[in-house]
Amino acid sequence: MASEVIGSAISRHQSEELYHKPVERSLVGVYLLQDGRFIYTNPRLSEILGLRREELENSPIIRYIHAEDVEMVTAHHQRIIENPDETDDYEFRGITADGKMIRIENLISGILYKGRPAIIGSIMDITVRKQAEEEIRRSLKEKEILLREVHHRVKNNMQIIVSMLRIQSSMVEDSRVRDVLQESKNRILSMAIIHEKLYRTDSLESINVLEYFNSLAQTLISDFSSDESLITLDLICDPSIEMTIDAGIPLGLIMNELITNSFKHGFYPKQPGTITISIIPRREYLEIEYRDSGRGLPEGFDLENSETLGMQIISNLIFQSSGEISFSTDNGTVVRMRIPIQEGFIIRGEDNATGE
Repeated sequence: MASEVIGSAISRHQSEELYHKPVERSLVGVYLLQDGRFIYTNPRLSEILGLRREELENSPIIRYIHAEDVEMVTAHHQRIIENPDETDDYEFRGITADGKMIRIENLISGILYKGRPAIIGSIMDITVRKQAEEEIRRSLKEKEILLREVHHRVKNNMQIIVSMLRIQSSMVEDSRVRDVLQESKNRILSMAIIHEKLYRTDSLESINVLEYFNSLAQTLISDFSSDESLITLDLICDPSIEMTIDAGIPLGLIMNELITNSFKHGFYPKQPGTITISIIPRREYLEIEYRDSGRGLPEGFDLENSETLGMQIISNLIFQSSGEISFSTDNGTVVRMRIPIQEGFIIRGEDNATGE
């Protein structure tokens, strides 16, 4: 019988050692808290707070919490006391013995100690990690400001070129030269609008397709038409579609050429006209349809054999984007395009993309 008691005592001692040693040697600060005071602390917690364990014993935890975080920490502890089967993980600012502020991550759970509610917790000093995160955030902010400034300056430089071409065209009497200058101006303007949109976005990586095409079309209508009220713009586009600058510049140039062509060759002078642009996201591509209510295409029109710069630009850009394009006449010119959805296009929410 005596041997059984001795064996039981040894077993209990071994069991205590089994759990006690890992806690004592833990790289994480471990503590037992009851009535807001430390009942037990391991060496690592003593090291984090800069006090001997004897000094920590029975001392209130709020002494080592930043004054602005005391209420928050107390609320977390109270919730665990009331719900002892749950755990809680949160961060707070701690104060060490020498008054230095540190950042702490705290994982707590509820237990019964000597028949009364208590909290067992483990803390990690995450000050270095938080400082690194702050440094990364500052660096990213600086890069964001720099990138915004780049977009802003590129847009401004393009606007200067546009203004110079506008002034130059007003000084030229030859209508053909004037047309060339105006078309060059509008091509540059289509790219300047993208940089302006990126400058004003939150993410700096993409712009909204609907907003961009609306700005581009309205700008071109205002530029070509002496009476903007004669031209109606009907823009149908899923507002969830966004595109990067790499995708936006080619698509913007294509749309610029189509709108320019409508005014140069489609619409009748001083007569009402309509431009309809429809952009629908499919699973693997954007389906784009452009229509005007003008004269339609000349007989025998062939994009590949067209000698105009505008049509050559469209053909080259469609080829570069691995897209498809077709032209037809139906109460005006109709242009249908399929542009593969690659990295350059972002559809916010897959549900917005429909099947073929």
